[in-house]
Amino acid sequence: MTAGDDATATSVRTFDDLDTPFTRWLVRWRFLFFAIVAVMVVLPFNGQWRIGLDSALYRGVAENLVAGRGYTFAGLRQTQIYPGLPFILAGFHKITASNTIWPALVLMNVCALLSMAGIYQLIRVRFPVWIAVVVTCGVGMNVKFIQQAHEIMTDMPFLLGVVAIMLGWEWLGKDAPKRRTWIAIGLLVSGLILAAVMRPTFWVVALALILTCLWNLVRYREKRSLIALSALVVVGISFAVCDPRVRGFNILQGGYEREFLSLTNNLVAQVSHNAPDLFGKEITETFFGETLTLFALPVAVLILTGTVIVLVLRPLWGLQVFILCGVMLMLSDAPRYLLMVLPTLWVGYVLILLYLTRWFRDVYRDWCLFVMFSLANFINIAGYTAFMYEQHHGDFQHTYRDGDFLRLQAMADVIREKVPEEAVIIGPHGNVLAYLSGRNVRNARLLGLEAGAVSKYPSLVAKHNPTYMVGPSNAVRYKDPAIARLVDKGVIRPIKLISTVDDPHGTLWLATCEVVVPAGNWKDLPTTRAVVYADKPTRRPAFAPEELARRELKAKRERKEIRAKRERKAIRAAREAARMRTTQPATIPSTQSPQSYRVVPLWELGLPWESSFPSSRTQDS
Repeated sequence: MTAGDDATATSVRTFDDLDTPFTRWLVRWRFLFFAIVAVMVVLPFNGQWRIGLDSALYRGVAENLVAGRGYTFAGLRQTQIYPGLPFILAGFHKITASNTIWPALVLMNVCALLSMAGIYQLIRVRFPVWIAVVVTCGVGMNVKFIQQAHEIMTDMPFLLGVVAIMLGWEWLGKDAPKRRTWIAIGLLVSGLILAAVMRPTFWVVALALILTCLWNLVRYREKRSLIALSALVVVGISFAVCDPRVRGFNILQGGYEREFLSLTNNLVAQVSHNAPDLFGKEITETFFGETLTLFALPVAVLILTGTVIVLVLRPLWGLQVFILCGVMLMLSDAPRYLLMVLPTLWVGYVLILLYLTRWFRDVYRDWCLFVMFSLANFINIAGYTAFMYEQHHGDFQHTYRDGDFLRLQAMADVIREKVPEEAVIIGPHGNVLAYLSGRNVRNARLLGLEAGAVSKYPSLVAKHNPTYMVGPSNAVRYKDPAIARLVDKGVIRPIKLISTVDDPHGTLWLATCEVVVPAGNWKDLPTTRAVVYADKPTRRPAFAPEELARRELKAKRERKEIRAKRERKAIRAAREAARMRTTQPATIPSTQSPQSYRVVPLWELGLPWESSFPSSRTQDS
C-alpha cells in the first residue's frame, strides 16, 4: 500500500464495521443479483439502429473510411468526433463485408458487461464487498446505462476505458506481486488509450489524474504517480501525432476543443444559464432516470455532498466528478455525459446515507438503506419498462421516438433522387439526412456556426455555397436554432419548391435556396416567413423580406382598424337600445268609477293632425 493510501485507510476501514443482516444478505446473493442485472442489460437487444445525430456521424465517417474517402463526412474533413468508434465500425464493415449494425451493438453490450465487472472489482479494492454489490447493481440497472448499451455511441467503450484506468491505478497502489503490478500497468495504459480515442471528456480524466499524481508526488513521492504520469504523457503524445482530425501536432484545432475555447469568452453568462439545468435536471436524470422535478435540486446536492466524501477518500474518483460538472456548466450537454462518473456518484450516494443513518439502530438502518437503494433502482426500472416496450413492441421504426424519423428517411430518398452528389444542402437533423441520402447535408456544426462569431453567421454559411435546403425552419429550430434564425431573417432564402414529404409529425419540403449576406447586422433584419414556389410560378412574384414585413404590418393595422369600427358600432347600438327601453309611451288616465268619466275634446289631446285642420275647432263648437 502506498503512502497516499495510508492517509485514508483508517477512514475506509470504518465502513467494515457495518455487519448487519442486510449487508450479509447482499454479499451472500451477490452473484444472483449480478446475473439478473446482466440479463436486464442484454434483454433489450433487437439488432436495430437507434437513429441519432452522433451515431449517424460515426457510421458516415466509417463508411467513408472503407470507401477510401478518408476521415470525412458530408463532403468535409471531419474535425469533430474522436476516431476510436469510426475505425471500429470500419473494421466491422471490412470483416463482414457489409454495414450491418448488429456486430457493433454486440460490442456495446460486451463493453457494458465488462464495465460492470470492472466496477465491482474497483469498488471492492477500497470499500467493503456489500458496497461494491450495491454500486454495481445500481449502475447496471440504470436506464441510461442500459440504453447506451444499445446505441452506436462512444459512451460504453469510454466508460470501460475510465473503469480500466481507475482499476489499474488502485491495483498499483496495493501491495501485490510483480506480476500483479504489470497487470495493473497494462490496465492503466489500455484504459488511457481506449478513453483517449473515444471522447473529448478524456481530458477530464487526464486532468484529474494529473492533479492527483502531482499531489502524491509532492507530498508522498509516490512511485505509482510517476508511472501513471509517464503513461499519460506517452498516450497523449501518441494520440496527438496520430489524430486524423487535425494536421500536425495541434490538439487545440479539433472541433470540440475550438468550441470549448470559444465559450470561455462568455463564461459567466454560460455558467448562469447552464447551472439550473445541471443541478436541477441532468444529475438526477442520469442517476434516477427521471428529473424528480421539485426534488431534483436537494437530491443533487445530497449526491454531490456524498461525492465530497469520496473526494477526501479517493481523490482521483472525486476530482473527475467536479471537473466534469465544471465542464458541463460551460457546455450543458446531454445527461449521458455523466455516465463516466456514475459509479462514483453511486459511491457518494451510499456514503452519505451511511453518514446520515449512523445513529440508527441496526434494524432501522438496514430498512432505511434498503428503501433508499431500492428507490433509485425502482425509478430506473420504470424507465427500463418503457425502453423495453420501444425496443420490442411492433415495428421498431414506428415505435422508436413515435416514428419521428420516418419522414427523414422519406426525405432522404427524395434528396438522393433530386439533388446532385456535389451539391450542398442545409436541413434538419443534418447528420441523419447526410448518412441516409449519401449527399452533403450540413447542420450548424458542419457549417461552423457553433464555433464562430454570431455576427459572421451569414458569411460562414455563404462560404459553403449551399444551393438546396430542407424546411420549414421549425423543423430545424430544436437542434440548430442558429440556422432557424438565419431562415427567419431572410439570410437563407428558399427559391423554388422541388418536393414535399407529408407526415403526421409535420410536412418537410425540399427547395432550392440562396444565401444573402447583408451589409449590416443580420440580427436587425425583420423577421419574415419563408415562402417557396413550385415549378409553375404564380402570378404574384416573391417579395423581398423587407416588403413582406411592411405588408404584414399594414395588414395588421387594417385589421385593427376594422375591429375598432365594429366595436364602436356595437357600442352605439347598445346605447340606443338602452335609451329606447327607458322611454315610456303616453296613456290616457282612467278610473274605475263611472262618475269620474269625462269626454275629452280632440283638440285638448294635442294630436298630430290638429294643425292640419285649423277651422274644425270653430265649426264643432
